[in-house]
Amino acid sequence: MKRIVYLMMLIANLTNADQLDFWHEGWFRQTYLYVPSCISNDTGGETQDSVPLVFMIHGLGGTGADYYNFSALAEDSCFMVAFPSGLFNSWNIGPDAGYAHEIDDNSFLHALIDTIDNDYPLDTNRVYLTGHSMGGAMASHLLCTSTRFTAFGSSGGLINGGYQYGNDHEELCQLETGTYPNPLIITHGMLDEVVPYEWAIFTLYHFLLLNRCNGVTPWSYDYAFPIMPDIGIGYDDPYGDYQDIYDSVIGSADTITYSANGEIQRFRWSEGCLAGPSSLEALVIPGATHAWHMTWNSPINTPLEHWNYFRQFSKNEMGPVLNSITLPNGVNISDDYIANNEETLIGVSLIDNYSISSIKISFSGMINVEGFELVYDFNTDERFINTDIGVSLDPSISSDYYETYEITLIDSDGNETIYNMEELQNLDLYQQFAVINSVTVSTNEVELMPKEFLLHQNYPNPFNPITNIGYHLPEDSHVSIKVFDLNGFLIKTLCDNFYLSGYKEVKWDGTNQSGKEVSASIYVYQIEAGEYVSTKKMALIK
Repeated sequence: MKRIVYLMMLIANLTNADQLDFWHEGWFRQTYLYVPSCISNDTGGETQDSVPLVFMIHGLGGTGADYYNFSALAEDSCFMVAFPSGLFNSWNIGPDAGYAHEIDDNSFLHALIDTIDNDYPLDTNRVYLTGHSMGGAMASHLLCTSTRFTAFGSSGGLINGGYQYGNDHEELCQLETGTYPNPLIITHGMLDEVVPYEWAIFTLYHFLLLNRCNGVTPWSYDYAFPIMPDIGIGYDDPYGDYQDIYDSVIGSADTITYSANGEIQRFRWSEGCLAGPSSLEALVIPGATHAWHMTWNSPINTPLEHWNYFRQFSKNEMGPVLNSITLPNGVNISDDYIANNEETLIGVSLIDNYSISSIKISFSGMINVEGFELVYDFNTDERFINTDIGVSLDPSISSDYYETYEITLIDSDGNETIYNMEELQNLDLYQQFAVINSVTVSTNEVELMPKEFLLHQNYPNPFNPITNIGYHLPEDSHVSIKVFDLNGFLIKTLCDNFYLSGYKEVKWDGTNQSGKEVSASIYVYQIEAGEYVSTKKMALIK
């Protein structure tokens, strides 16, 4: 009976299989596409619902075929699954990568999406990509360099070492240069003899830093982020720091689940992450090796795990990453300030995932701002927007309303989705809306004093060449604010003196103690005021 069922499934799979072969940029590219039976071959002119698409990327030496048991799941859950073939049985996973070719695979996969979209009812908001081994490395590379996919998966994979912080190609996978922090799930066996488990830890570390997740310790060593050695060779930890790095990665997970028999360790990261809830997930299998993990060789079913993770995310619900909306820290808006029509700068930092055409930020009754709107157009090649807008305040508007604003996302068809303040606070979607920094408002001569020590996030952030750092002093205090690089070396002391209580602010112009400009990078700034100590990160771009 089992043989008959298997034969029927095989016939169905063959019936619903299409071979998409075409020439692209001088190369003949091949793809096996499974189309589930929920998609009718003849719609009879009736409207047909669009369905998701999953790309399954093979490893080094493989070809585009369903060796992964994805077609049966696609049939059951009604999504298409594509199995493209890499040229020379390999993939371009980024510059200077071992065993990779230099042909533009990003362009090929984008063309493949367009081809499928033209011939099938594709939901372009739900295009996912996963891969095994080098295919997993391709997923990491595309997360860094493509905006066409909604979420990514990797099994036994890694990230191009050049993308790691401090290495030759780090700018290709950084938030400051427009990499969109899409959701990512990683599955990896601890006994992997081809891509050792340490490679998964360093991949997770990179994307945790990219996502700005809470609790992850920035790279603090005086050497570049390590590039893993050749295939099958583990990280030999020459400086004795691996355990600290491992503890930082695993210890920062906000959800940790171990199966009763210890066969599965599941980690999730959400808190503070730009990608929002479940932005990163890792399934670690202590007893597994480099195989594509299925129930016959592992306690997990990788296609099912990755699909259940992917299906949470849709681009039309993700919007852009609104990295920050900030008002200048420590500004006291008094009657004189308003009467003189002085402008307050509102800084906005945005990263677009190409799911919308524009975003509108509307301020209503917030800090005396009357009917003010900011509109950003994403119908350009720009992926990163960082700007300051000057706002004049209206004294006729009551100052009793704080942080009241709404966000409108507009898609390419002109459809608008509006989120008010309450919705933004409770929104269970994939996006981050930063809190507006506090501004003291006074409508009389009594200046309100801060109630506690506080160090604000700098603004703008990222910045070039000057940024502002605000802080609160509830009492007269000796204050020291210093800037360090990620290796812990002192770059510049911004202040080191005794100050009266109040709302304070210092500037940093991107120079070191000698007045020389420093390079674009992530920097750390720290305040010591009395017994209060706080540290934050900021990004200088050039």
